[in-house]
Amino acid sequence: MPAIIEKLDLQVLQKLVVSRLWGEDDRRRGAVVWQDRGSTVVVYPETLKLALARGWMAAQVDMETDQTGREPVQVVYFLGRRGEGGGRQATSTLDGADTSGLATRWGEALQTTIWEGFLDALEQLAAKARARARGAELRVAGYVGGDAHVEVALVERGS
Repeated sequence: MPAIIEKLDLQVLQKLVVSRLWGEDDRRRGAVVWQDRGSTVVVYPETLKLALARGWMAAQVDMETDQTGREPVQVVYFLGRRGEGGGRQATSTLDGADTSGLATRWGEALQTTIWEGFLDALEQLAAKARARARGAELRVAGYVGGDAHVEVALVERGS
């Protein structure tokens, strides 16, 4: 079976990443508190801005601590583009100046959470494709970033 190419829409991706940012908080009152090793940060999931451009995905979300105040933290991922990358891996970095140290302290947790939302979106897309393929065992073979969507290649397991 040749690869099936599906398009992951930016709006769908945004929704699933926002859901990941909320985590277990089902009250969703504008912000959620993350805690780690005695530190606390307030995250504002609804401020998430995702953008896709030529293989890149940029994510920005407001975070706040007592020491730093509220400020945006940006994470950038290279998803690959046709002819460059395009497997099942990506690279990421924190972007912008970090004079307050907020990104240094909480950037890794933010990177991980946004990436988990991206993986949730890939799995949702694969599940829908499996349903349309009437039970074919499809898996994600790779993806590349576009300007308004992510192209996802699905192949049958064992391929």
